[in-house]
Amino acid sequence: MSVVGETVNCSIHGETQRSFVCTHLLGESTGMGFNRRSPSDEDPFPDAWCDNCEIIRAEHGDWDNVPEHLQSIALLCSGCYERARIRNTCPTVTLNDLAGLRWKCGGCDEWHAGPLLDLSFDQPVYWASGLTGEIVGVFCHPVKSTEAARASWMRIIAPSATRAFL
Repeated sequence: MSVVGETVNCSIHGETQRSFVCTHLLGESTGMGFNRRSPSDEDPFPDAWCDNCEIIRAEHGDWDNVPEHLQSIALLCSGCYERARIRNTCPTVTLNDLAGLRWKCGGCDEWHAGPLLDLSFDQPVYWASGLTGEIVGVFCHPVKSTEAARASWMRIIAPSATRAFL
């Protein structure tokens, strides 16, 4: 990555605006937390740091008071910054918050409660020919064969239908 003024030349995203993050947010890290000041027109990619670094910053009052040996900062392009933000931002909704969610299964035609965590398909719906319309349900049981999957998808896809979700 080469730096030219306020921009960097990234091998993935090309020439973009530069940004700085703690080194814990680099690579393919996930769920580390993503703390930053609010973006503005003047600074759309403010310095960012993980939850562990936030504990250090909060303990010292601000980054200006944190000893250098406790800071580990890296330069990122704005594209990589956005990828790091998406990977490391922790959701505000928990599985407990979704416990009251109800949904109707297209496989067993029963109502289930809680988040659907084990949904899987042999192939994307758009691979099957002749299937059009709106998806109106989901299944709680995986479908084994391609023909069974096609038949199952045909049951849950109906033109001009309303969604079966609550």
